[in-house]
Amino acid sequence: MEQENDKNIANYAAMDETTFWELIESSRRYSTEINTQNDRLELLISNLSPKEIVGFSHTMERLYEELGDSCDYMDFAEFEQGKRPEESDNIKYLIISLGEEHYYAVKENPGALFYRSDYTWAVDNLHVYADIDRSHSVFYEKTNQSLSNFTDTIDRLEELEQDHDHAKEQDNDQEVEP
Repeated sequence: MEQENDKNIANYAAMDETTFWELIESSRRYSTEINTQNDRLELLISNLSPKEIVGFSHTMERLYEELGDSCDYMDFAEFEQGKRPEESDNIKYLIISLGEEHYYAVKENPGALFYRSDYTWAVDNLHVYADIDRSHSVFYEKTNQSLSNFTDTIDRLEELEQDHDHAKEQDNDQEVEP
């Protein structure tokens, strides 16, 4: 099974989560101010190979998606009745920017985010946190190619690989039947 995973195209570009969090933590140690952290993270990403940049982007997307609905992390008591703040999905970038320990604590207990002293400021400035992932611009600067186009190609190859594997399984099933 492990050999099969090694052949998986999407895993080709995956970044070890430990490495991802080390980059985030390094930018956090550099400064407590989010714009400076983002600048530092961009510098750290620019020192990666194109393959590692793709891996960073994939890991960022996966962690972002694993957080699920951004409403789980919003304290709507802070807002007008039924009004969802603009760019509320960016709260997931805020959660990632807090580092591994906070990410998993908030993922486990979304209410933990509300008790941070800077919660209200952060929610009012979610657009700043969306700037944490600069992998697309760094990839373009390094390769003169779009990271989105590159990852779309990887995703499409992965789909083709899965279709091929599924077709092989069906062929094998038909051969076994009497």
